[in-house]
Amino acid sequence: MALLSAAGCCGTGSQELKEENIPTTNNQASQLLLGFTDKAVEKVKHFSKEMPGAEGKQLRVAIRAGGCSGYSYDFVFDNKRDGDIEIPAKDIVVLVDTMSIKMLRGATVDFVESLHGAGFVVNNPNSSGGCGCGSSFSA
Repeated sequence: MALLSAAGCCGTGSQELKEENIPTTNNQASQLLLGFTDKAVEKVKHFSKEMPGAEGKQLRVAIRAGGCSGYSYDFVFDNKRDGDIEIPAKDIVVLVDTMSIKMLRGATVDFVESLHGAGFVVNNPNSSGGCGCGSSFSA
């Protein structure tokens, strides 16, 4: 059961590694893999309480082949699987498979609400572009 598809277009950009950006804690290191804004964390906690079947599960963020630009983001509550990477994001833990983490490294997940709808938006420095509808990206 998909939680929500990514809303809006995937951002592009680069992350410069400077001495002040070098992680000194596990939580800072996990932010280099995949970061979550406070708003995104609050929405994940809200959905985990409100969605049928989500209780006791963690949010899985995955990249799937598909969409008009080649890839799309998938957000779903799931159980941990062998080989999953557990990423602490504030007071939640996010699951990512080993293939998806390669394309998510350095990305930040936010939750936005606008006149066009609401959903998770991924600012991904690994994305080389996105489609006009904003639901898929290329790498």
